[in-house]
Amino acid sequence: MVLFQKQQLDDAIAGFSEAIRLDPGFAVAYRDRGLAWDAKRFFDKAFEDLSEAIRLDPDNVALVTSRAKLCSTRGRHNEAMADYAWVLQRRPADPAVYMARGEALLLDLQSEAAIAEFTKALEVDPNATQALILRAKAWDRHFQYARAIDDYAEAIRRAAADPAPRRALAWLLATCPVRAFRDGPRAVQEGNMACKLTHWNRPECLDALAAACAEAGDFTSPVKWQSRAVQLLPAGDKTRALYRRRLYMYEFQRPYRD
Repeated sequence: MVLFQKQQLDDAIAGFSEAIRLDPGFAVAYRDRGLAWDAKRFFDKAFEDLSEAIRLDPDNVALVTSRAKLCSTRGRHNEAMADYAWVLQRRPADPAVYMARGEALLLDLQSEAAIAEFTKALEVDPNATQALILRAKAWDRHFQYARAIDDYAEAIRRAAADPAPRRALAWLLATCPVRAFRDGPRAVQEGNMACKLTHWNRPECLDALAAACAEAGDFTSPVKWQSRAVQLLPAGDKTRALYRRRLYMYEFQRPYRD
C-alpha cells in the first residue's frame, strides 16, 4: 500500500494487477486496486474490482463496507444502502456502521434519516463522540441549529483535545444564517482553541477562526488568518478559490454567512 498512499496511482494499479496475475484469488489486491481506481475517478473499474473481491471473500464485512462507501460517494445510493443493510445484519452492535450509513444518507441530502442513524450509533455506544459530531452536522443541515450547537458542545466536553468539534462549532457560531444563533466571542474562543490544538497549521481551522473574528467585528485578524489558510492549501486545491473569496470579503470588512 505504500505506492497507493503516495498517490502514485498508476504504479500502484500496476503492482496490484501483478499481484492478481500471480494469485487470481487474492481478494485484498482486488480491493486495493479498486480503491486506487476510485482515487483516479474510474468508478466503474473500482466497483468491478471491489465486487470481485467480495465474490472471492463473500463473508468479509470490511470489503462490503468499502464498496458501500464507494457507492455512497459516487451517487449510487441504493447499492450503498443494500450493502450497509447486509453489514448491519452481521454487525448490529457496531456504531461505526451506523455512522457510515448516516454519512451516506447525508450525502444523499437525507438529514433527518442521517440523524436517526447517528442517534442509533450513540445508543449502541454512548461514548461514540464521532457520532455526536456527525449528528451535529446533520442537525445543522436540518436547520436545527440549537441542537447542533448542543451536540458540538457535548463532543467538546467529552474530547477536549479534539480540534474537529471546536472548529465546527466556531464555524457554526460565526456563519449561521440565523442571527439568534451567532455568537462571535464564543466562536473566537473555540476557533482559537482549534488552531492551538493543530499548531496553527490546519487551513480549515484558520478559516473558521477568520470567520469567527469577522463575526466578532475584528476585520484585521480575519485577513491575517485567512491569508495564512490560503497559503497552506496546495496550489491545485479547489478549496483555494473559496478561501480567497472569503479573504476578499474580510478585506472589505464583510462577515461570511454560510
